[in-house]
Amino acid sequence: MKPTRLSLSLALVCLGAAASWGAVPDTLTLEDLRGHPERWPRTLALRHEVKGPSNRWTLEKGKVVKFVEIQGDKVVLEPSRHLSITVAVADSGLVEEANRRWKALTPAQRAIDHEALIADPSLLPAKIKVMEELHVSNEWGQPQPGDEFDVLGYDADGLLMGAADRARRPIYVDARQTDLIEQARERVLLPEAQRSSRVVAALQGRLVDAQGKPAAPAQLAQAKHFAIYFGAGWCAPCRKFSPEMVGRLGPVAAQEPELLVVFLSNDKTPAAMQAYMQETKMPWPGIGLETWSKVPLLMNYACGTVPQLVVLDRHGTVMVDSMAGGRYVGPQHALQVLLKHVGPGAAK
Repeated sequence: MKPTRLSLSLALVCLGAAASWGAVPDTLTLEDLRGHPERWPRTLALRHEVKGPSNRWTLEKGKVVKFVEIQGDKVVLEPSRHLSITVAVADSGLVEEANRRWKALTPAQRAIDHEALIADPSLLPAKIKVMEELHVSNEWGQPQPGDEFDVLGYDADGLLMGAADRARRPIYVDARQTDLIEQARERVLLPEAQRSSRVVAALQGRLVDAQGKPAAPAQLAQAKHFAIYFGAGWCAPCRKFSPEMVGRLGPVAAQEPELLVVFLSNDKTPAAMQAYMQETKMPWPGIGLETWSKVPLLMNYACGTVPQLVVLDRHGTVMVDSMAGGRYVGPQHALQVLLKHVGPGAAK
C-alpha cells in the first residue's frame, strides 16, 4: 500500500528538516529552537495588545494563541483558523516559554527528536492524537483535533499514520501536528521492555483458533518476535507452502514462548479460513480477512501477494519478509532465516 503525503502549511515538513542536530542544551536559545519544532511550545500568551489594520480587530494582552513557526527574527502566530500574525521574537516570549517547558523534562526526554524516533521504534505508541485539523483531501471529512489514528512507523520522511482517508491509505504527517512527541517523552521514561507493543495492540482481541473461537495465546504478552503468515486455502502456492511451514515451524514455535506465529487469512469467509486452518493443522491462531484488513498496521505489512511470511520484532520493525528490493521472492527465505534464529541451539 503506497502512502500519500499530506500538504503542510508549515515551512518545516517534518522534524528532520534541520541539517544539524548538535548536542542537547541545558538552556535553550533562539538558535537552539530554529529547526527543532519538537522543542517549540504549542501556544504562546500575547505579551502585548495587537491591533489589526484600521483597528478592525484587537487581540488583548494575555490571549493564548497557536504558535506556528519562526521566521528570521519574528514568529508566526495563529489566533484563529483564518487569522495569522507575526510578532518580533523578543516580544513573543517564545524563548522564555520554551525554557519553562524544557526545564520540566529529563535529559532523556530532551533527547527525543527526529533521529531518536527513527533509531528507536519502541518510542512509537500504537496510536497518536491529532492536535490540529489535517487537510487530507477534498472528498473526505478532515481529521479534527482529538481524533486518533494508528501509527505505522517513523522514518526519514516523518510520521506515517494509518487509515486517514476513504481508501484507508496511510499518509505522512508532521509529528508536531500530533501528540507523538509528548507520548514518546513519556515512553522513554520506561525501560524498553515495558514499552507497550504496537504489534500486540493490533492483534489483541482479534485472534481466533481453528474453530473460530477467541484465542488468547500466552505468547501474546511476552513475545519478542511475531511471524505473520498471509495465506489462503484458494491459493495453490499456499497449499504447497503451508504444510511445510506447519511441519517445520510448528514444533519449534511451540517451544518458543517469545515467538508468536499468526495466520492472516485471505480466504473470503471465516468458514473458509477455519476449514483451511483445520486442514493444514495450523497450531497457531488466525485473523480473518474482514477483520485484519481494517487494522492499518496489519494492512501495512501485506505485500498483496500470497503466500507471504513477514517476521517482526515487538515494536513492528520488519526483520525479514517475502519481499527483497521491492520484489516478491516468496516465503521460503523468511522461513529459513526465522528457523536459524529460533529453537534449540539457535543464535539469538
